[in-house]
Amino acid sequence: MQFCRNKGSDDEEILATTVIGLSLFTTILGIGLVIIGRLKLASYVSLLPMPVVGGYLAFIGLFCGQGGLSLMSKVQVSGIMEWYKFGHEKEIILFLPGLIGGIIIYSSIRIIKHMAVLPCAVASIVILFYVTLMINGLSLEDAKNLGWVNEGSVPPVW
Repeated sequence: MQFCRNKGSDDEEILATTVIGLSLFTTILGIGLVIIGRLKLASYVSLLPMPVVGGYLAFIGLFCGQGGLSLMSKVQVSGIMEWYKFGHEKEIILFLPGLIGGIIIYSSIRIIKHMAVLPCAVASIVILFYVTLMINGLSLEDAKNLGWVNEGSVPPVW
């Protein structure tokens, strides 16, 4: 965004570029995967050293976990050296329900092997959130003030 803004692009041009770019690159990726499948080249992935593949997957998990904790606790963290920011009481209170929910979803999927487990679990978490608000006599505005729901923002011009 900053690069495009520095070049004088407005919001409409940036949005159009993003939408077309994402569509184009997703299509190219799909075509590449079909070509790899047709030429039976996927077996060459097994030639990669296991520590390389394991390290890559571990980094992705670490990165996604850190991003999830950041979103839940509203703390900006750019690396593992800043994880101490998650240790304050307010942040723990904000991310603990999400962490517990994630563990329950993961366990449920492992134990109950059915395609409806994940959608039912996600729907249950949303329903549980609103039921908890109702039981405690809190409005959605109260939840926003407490940090449980993101503040609304003004929609962009496009």
